[in-house]
Amino acid sequence: MVTERADQGVHKALIVIDMQVGVSPLYHGDDVRSRIRERVDTFHRANKPVIFVQHTDEDLPLGLPQWQLVAGLGQQPSDFYVRKTHADSFYHTNLTDVLTSVDARTIEICGAEIPYCLDATIKAAFDREYHIELAHGTVSMTEPVGQSIPTKLLVEHYHQVWDGRFVTYIED
Repeated sequence: MVTERADQGVHKALIVIDMQVGVSPLYHGDDVRSRIRERVDTFHRANKPVIFVQHTDEDLPLGLPQWQLVAGLGQQPSDFYVRKTHADSFYHTNLTDVLTSVDARTIEICGAEIPYCLDATIKAAFDREYHIELAHGTVSMTEPVGQSIPTKLLVEHYHQVWDGRFVTYIED
């Protein structure tokens, strides 16, 4: 059960994880990108921090086209950008420093790779005592060929695991 944290911080920050060209095709990809854009725009209008996290590895080499953020997310030069090499967006990155600099103890997470980067980051944020929120329709995953569990069931499973334990689902 998610409990209220004593220090919610002054700001809430939006963290957009791995919405990169090479992370595709996403399950319900167009809808998810559209919903993420809505959340980014909402945070920008409210002058709240937006943080884009980009994975780097042999499939997503730094700076190459597949590493770039997908078009249409509404990113701005004033947003924060974090590079990572591990599923956990906090592991060996400056994400904690960025969140501290904007006094964010509440974070809204969205983006890609539910069973990997999203799950790892949600649990790492929970362990660091952040209050974590998710808006419906803002997370997804690629649809691997030959996967034994249908993507729809896997997505539903993670939503059930997170709900009330690690995250609070919000209506926006």
